[in-house]
Amino acid sequence: MLWLLACTSGTIRLGDDTAGPVPLPVDDLVLTVDPEVSTVLHAAWTPPETGSASVEYRFEGEEWLVAPPTADGAAVLLGIPADTSVEARVVVAGGGTEVPGASTTATTGSLPKDLILPVVESWSPELAYDADFVMISVSGGSYTYMPPYWIEILDRSGRVVWYKQIDDYMMTFYPTVSLDGTHIWYEGSNIFGFGGSDPYVVRRTLDGRWSETLTIPDMGQAVAEGPEDGFVYEQRTNNTNGLGRIDAAGTTSTVWDCAAWMRDRNVRAENCWMNTSNWSEERNTVLASMFEADTVFEIDLATGEPIRQMGQLEVGEPYRFDPEESTFAYQHDVYWTDAGTLLASTHVPDQSGVQVAAEYTVDDKTRTLTRIWSYTSTDRWATQVGEAVRLPNGNTVQGYGQDGAVREVTSDGTIAWEVSWPEDDQGYRVVGHSSMIPDLYALNQGR
Repeated sequence: MLWLLACTSGTIRLGDDTAGPVPLPVDDLVLTVDPEVSTVLHAAWTPPETGSASVEYRFEGEEWLVAPPTADGAAVLLGIPADTSVEARVVVAGGGTEVPGASTTATTGSLPKDLILPVVESWSPELAYDADFVMISVSGGSYTYMPPYWIEILDRSGRVVWYKQIDDYMMTFYPTVSLDGTHIWYEGSNIFGFGGSDPYVVRRTLDGRWSETLTIPDMGQAVAEGPEDGFVYEQRTNNTNGLGRIDAAGTTSTVWDCAAWMRDRNVRAENCWMNTSNWSEERNTVLASMFEADTVFEIDLATGEPIRQMGQLEVGEPYRFDPEESTFAYQHDVYWTDAGTLLASTHVPDQSGVQVAAEYTVDDKTRTLTRIWSYTSTDRWATQVGEAVRLPNGNTVQGYGQDGAVREVTSDGTIAWEVSWPEDDQGYRVVGHSSMIPDLYALNQGR
């Protein structure tokens, strides 16, 4: 039988199993604003002598949310907008009961004044993927590509609930949810010479209590997670331009020397500049997108050899496209979907102002890429950068890179959600990779 007992601090919720002592409420909860991220609140309390404790919190009239403990007597409250009043309480569970303590309130801080804030252009919750938050990188300078760069996590209403400015005036294009889903990672690159340190990759929890940094001195632009907790990346030096690899211990190696491959075929090495290096665990290959060559190479990590060549570069052994005009042009973020198709964000050859999220089947017998789905934009154009990401519900995210916008569309091309950032002084605003996030607390576990 379920019973409710009144107490001075709230209501004791009794379950059917009432064995063991009823725990006492915890009423000394203290909330403090994180010194680096003003939208994060730290919760601290005296651990109960019996039972286990967690924190419930709510704001703006919402239902109670649960913040799992990060340590005995500690938790962080996530997903809250700036300048928002929050009510929180400790809930002690034990002996078949849950005992809420007295409520306390605190207010999140204000956002940094130079943070570039998003504007939601449209949102149809019934059409959009079921994720309340989106993580993306945004350039913060007054002209194209100029730092500081920010990583922002925003809710679907466009309110920033977490942020990080990239250190050392470095650039970041690929903030991503880790493959194991326990944290985020991001890079600091220096391809235009703004930065003040060697390139690096950081893994971290949202509250920063766990963090790891890998320095990658020869990293160019592209980087992605690879096997065994390492990364694959564009290796760019005076002598080499191609695909590199770094393991968890920080040891680097060259997987494929694209520059040498090009020189052997009397092609300029600048065709090796890379904007994508996406690893497929199932295939153990990397899709290396060379935007100057309008071509994607698939590199076998075991042998270091290209096994597919797809695009406009005529030397080598290129696959053809069906129809021919669906070939890659200044393509970005090419990767294998879970369905085994190839997805890319691409321009249209010899056309300006047209951006296409394009999906292909790949037939190795006929050496043909056949386009089976596309979403074409003429009102927004990823002059540079850009992406196309397939979501679990079948929707596709089209990122517009230098055009400073992200759009989620259904399979029939209906816009489900769109967000943009104000232009810089040159009429651009660079946005990088976007990750949909159903659960912020999943990213606060670390290793």
